Amino acid sequence: MSIRMENIVKLLSRKEVVGVLIVLLIFTSFYSLKALGARDTLQTTVKTAGYSSVGTLTHTALLGNNTLYGPTLSRQYYPAPLVEGFVLNYRYRFTPGDVVRGNYTISGKVTYYVTKGKEKVILWEEPLLYESGELEKGGFSKDFTLDMLKLTNETEAISEQLDMRRIVRDVTYSVRVNVIGIIAGNTVEESFSQDMSLAKDVSANLYYFTNTEKSKGGSVTETSVRPTTMSVLGVNVKTATAKILFPILSFILLTPLLGGVYTITASRERHTGLEAYTVEGAPPFVDKKVHLKSFEDLRKTFELLDRPIIHYRDDGDVYVIVEDGVAYEYREN
Repeated sequence: MSIRMENIVKLLSRKEVVGVLIVLLIFTSFYSLKALGARDTLQTTVKTAGYSSVGTLTHTALLGNNTLYGPTLSRQYYPAPLVEGFVLNYRYRFTPGDVVRGNYTISGKVTYYVTKGKEKVILWEEPLLYESGELEKGGFSKDFTLDMLKLTNETEAISEQLDMRRIVRDVTYSVRVNVIGIIAGNTVEESFSQDMSLAKDVSANLYYFTNTEKSKGGSVTETSVRPTTMSVLGVNVKTATAKILFPILSFILLTPLLGGVYTITASRERHTGLEAYTVEGAPPFVDKKVHLKSFEDLRKTFELLDRPIIHYRDDGDVYVIVEDGVAYEYREN
């Protein structure tokens, strides 16, 4: 075992071996830092399907006697003096509606109020419409009417009873839908709301409806998580593996490297003071050799004989002091 350890120490003290260990340590340290700064996994989200909710209010005005438009009129704006009522239709559709269920409510009301500064003071509310039900094939349709002559008479009656001449009237409709559908194998729960109203432009004396079309879309996504890799000399290695592997290799390489550096440093320190008395040369021919066990023995021999030290390489560094045909030789392992 002692011979093996000596061989290992001798091997690690060679400069070329230390150089190789340094290169390998730089290599493993570089990939250790690269791996530690990378993510172990990559999450990707892909859209697999889409869906939408669409609500539409269509309207047609019923007109009084006139020579301009006839009995009915369908457009964005309506001349208020001619309008006696409206025929309305609301349609809702969830797409795709093949595998879907849900419910809806549609309601309407007329609100009478006055304004106090910026504050709205509600005086009276009256329902115009209320219906609820289940969706059929992802949708529903509702027809209803709005009697403007009746509203005008009610407005005048309320104004007289309250003795208020500046009463304002709002007509609003609200739709609420809850849907549960199967889209691309996934269960989707969707809620939809739409608020519409009949407005009047006082300056132009025109009626019009607001927010008559609304759509709301969504998508079904699939999220996948896969491990990331990093290229090491053209070979793909999982990042999670690299975070463990390269720090361990760096630690393994660091131990013999420190040992080799220590050995070389210690050897240089032992040689300190004798450089001026050491010459490079060939192995001398002598009748007798005395093998010295350590560099300290070589130092003591030099101090006793005061002869130059000859250095040459022979499977390692060899130091020789020759005196009267006797070579005092130290071989550095």
